[in-house]
Amino acid sequence: MPIVMLKPGDISVKTERGSTILQVIQRAGIPLASICGGRGVCGKCRVVVVSGGEDLNYLTNAEIRLLSPRDIEKGVRLACQAKIAGDYVSIYIPEESLIVSRGRAIAPVTLRDDIFPLNPVVKKIHVKLPRPTLEDNRADFERLREALVKQGVKQDLVIPLEVLRELPFILRANNWDVTVVLYENELISVEPGDTTNKLYGVAVDIGTSKIIVHLVDLNSGVTLAEDSLENPQLTYGADVISRIMYAEKSQENLIKLQQLVVSAINRIIRDLAERAKIDQRNIYEVVVVGNTVMHHLFFGIQPSFIARSPYVPAISRSFKCKSREIGVDINSQGYVYSHPVIRAYVGADGVADILATQMYKLDELVLTIDIGTNTEVFLGNSEIILAASAPAGPAFEGVGITYGMRAVPGAIESIRINNSDVECETIGGVKPRGICGTGLIDLVAELHRNRIIDDLGRFTAVNHPRVHIEEGLRRFIVVPAEESATGAEIYVTLRDIETILLAIAAIKAAWTMLSRKLGVSPLDIRRIYVAGSFGARLNVDSAVEVGLLPPISKERIIFVGESAIVGAKIALKSSEARREIGDVVEKKIKYIELSADPEFRDVYVKSMRIGNKS
Repeated sequence: MPIVMLKPGDISVKTERGSTILQVIQRAGIPLASICGGRGVCGKCRVVVVSGGEDLNYLTNAEIRLLSPRDIEKGVRLACQAKIAGDYVSIYIPEESLIVSRGRAIAPVTLRDDIFPLNPVVKKIHVKLPRPTLEDNRADFERLREALVKQGVKQDLVIPLEVLRELPFILRANNWDVTVVLYENELISVEPGDTTNKLYGVAVDIGTSKIIVHLVDLNSGVTLAEDSLENPQLTYGADVISRIMYAEKSQENLIKLQQLVVSAINRIIRDLAERAKIDQRNIYEVVVVGNTVMHHLFFGIQPSFIARSPYVPAISRSFKCKSREIGVDINSQGYVYSHPVIRAYVGADGVADILATQMYKLDELVLTIDIGTNTEVFLGNSEIILAASAPAGPAFEGVGITYGMRAVPGAIESIRINNSDVECETIGGVKPRGICGTGLIDLVAELHRNRIIDDLGRFTAVNHPRVHIEEGLRRFIVVPAEESATGAEIYVTLRDIETILLAIAAIKAAWTMLSRKLGVSPLDIRRIYVAGSFGARLNVDSAVEVGLLPPISKERIIFVGESAIVGAKIALKSSEARREIGDVVEKKIKYIELSADPEFRDVYVKSMRIGNKS
């Protein structure tokens, strides 16, 4: 069998002829970025052939299109396009082609998670039972249940078989002095002595790009520790459609995507428990939110029907299951709970946003936008909330942009243009490698403000010193070669700008359509909540300049950070919050399927113009 040597690390992998380098790297468990899911579109899975290039296929059309002559001269190939045709190849994987294991700092949150009284679903009660005698020889469970009923527990208490099997031994070994753990009407654990001070839960936001996890003390409501991680499913595509396409090929693929995300969550939970010096067995519930595709993949539900008309998810109501059913590493009898999802592309994370912002209690008109590959848009107030999905696509993750990249160290996140001078700020303060989503929004806004491009994104300032022509195509040089981390110019082309404008137009068209459906003007919006890590780094002036946000005063635009994790924590800490948001989803939220609306195409086309002109 052919052998592929992967460097650094000198990992030797046996494979079959015809396998792509991407498949080899994935089998080796190396987190290579494959933002388009291996379709030869994004150009981000770059590797360098050290030796054995003759044992690979010839350059494909996709590689000729996406790689520069300089790249090709250096031996750069796209891992998804390079196929094994001989016996031995040695491949070097550059650092910039890898998925960063740890996510960057979690966006600051401005919303409170203590807006409901602390009343978690999971509870602990310490009891001391009288010993059985010949005169009082009630069964162990009935004896325990009657003691609990006296403390306010309902009569219909149930006990799992595994817990029942252990109950007689735990009671007698601990002199009938125990603590019971209740989940709704189920007795999920019996513990020696008084452990009421050890009651924990976990909130998880599974984003398409990032997973955020918070560990919470359910006795005090205090968040003990938090962390984030790049979603390891990124190696199978940056957008949900790529992952659906991969999952529907086989049950094995679906399980692989599920295990990737569950393993990542378990790794964070383990780290957080160690930092907080707690036992993971004292974690009894995990509340998970995410878009509908992430929700399905996490629970191991085939998501393929979400991508096909009429776009139907497997379930929309709230859902819970035993943690052990999906391998989440907490108490063996603990539960995993998810908020409801609204539709195929408006998920439990959007419901969490609504709960966290409390927009359903406000009389004024509120717009909530959670910007991402699939952007959720909500417009309304205490009477009604219209919900829609804006298919912005992965442009904000750098897909389809020549030097686009995710928000990792080296990505330009802020740009200012002053005549011929361009000022850039990168994540981590290091030399630039490319431009992430917020930097791309800034760049389009600055090019437009400086009249370097017109309302349609076409270059107009052809004599500008930063506008160069190569092979008949204009490009704007953001960073000269000598100032970049790679030694190559960082630039945008007309095609790059068009790709960004298409993503912006999808979001603009969504809030425009929802405004029309409510019979209001976007100028009537009194408050805008911008959620998510992308929103936290977004420049308001740039967002309004390009038309991403309605043209209202800056004071009304509030960046709320990772509001989905806040909504997850609120549900973790309050059973009342779960019931309330469930009623809101059922009675107040109306979903609008934009793709089925005859007006949408016209609004979308008009939204491609830069700015807020109709």
